[in-house]
Amino acid sequence: LQESMIDPSQPGFAEEAARRFHRDGLVVVNAVLSPERLAAVRRAAIHVVSEMVALDPDRLGNRGSHRYSFARAPFQFGCAEEWALLIDPPATSQVVEAIFGSRDARVAFLGGDFVLPGCVQYQGLHHDMRDFLSPAGAKVKLQDLPCPVLAVSYPMELKEGSDVGHSVFNGVTRIVPGSHRWTGPIPSAEEEPEWMKLSVAGPTPAGAAVFWDIRAWHAGTPNLSQEVRAIPGCGFRAPWLSSRIFGSEYTGILSREVFSKLSAAGQRAARELAPTTDHPGGDLQGQVLWAPDWDVTTGKPGNVRPGSVNDRPGL
Repeated sequence: LQESMIDPSQPGFAEEAARRFHRDGLVVVNAVLSPERLAAVRRAAIHVVSEMVALDPDRLGNRGSHRYSFARAPFQFGCAEEWALLIDPPATSQVVEAIFGSRDARVAFLGGDFVLPGCVQYQGLHHDMRDFLSPAGAKVKLQDLPCPVLAVSYPMELKEGSDVGHSVFNGVTRIVPGSHRWTGPIPSAEEEPEWMKLSVAGPTPAGAAVFWDIRAWHAGTPNLSQEVRAIPGCGFRAPWLSSRIFGSEYTGILSREVFSKLSAAGQRAARELAPTTDHPGGDLQGQVLWAPDWDVTTGKPGNVRPGSVNDRPGL
């Protein structure tokens, strides 16, 4: 992770990004969001975060204390207009195409997370891809496949005008390089070696993007800064991966107006998010912004607060 960030103004940057991505399971590309896109997304994120934390005065979080998933937040972004700005920055479209070797990847999810000042715990390592090749004794393992789903995260501190994305203090995500190919058990927080805790994708300036394979082991770190650190983002499904295995739950959420503003590459990638003929998109008022920690033994939320119950865990 000590290699310099890739500069999208350099010839062949997308191919170099794809090479590093396949080797390490992640790559950081600088200056992916234009200043205008960054400012718009940050303003919207500030608004959504304010609404979410207002529902949680004890800062229980839904990913641990002071740590939250954006969960249903894309539905709240003004017909997803600001979230849509993350789908098709030119550099993102070029890198996604280079990684998959195809222009036919599809948007698989919208989401990300944020962590408040006062978060003092390391999140446990995990990956985000369920093993759909799970029969015992299967000769082909999930880790043997080409990348099935990649996430694109845009780290930013939620402070107007800040040029900080990930710092070493603000809850930077750690992603263990090469772990997208590992089949062994993920170590617990107590067993995790020091070098894994230091495998952070930062420091990273605001406007940069972290492209990472969701099979890679990753987790959050403490936020010892005074700022909220957010990573709004989206994910792309490989063209060969069936929607029945990893389909978007955001079908039809984009309004016609927002969809029409996407680039040709963005519209192609987000076609499952396009409004249907019987549903204009964006009409999703009343969606829940925040849900408390879920009890994995019962599949039901714990510490339920009035008005905060979602119908499923967020992303």
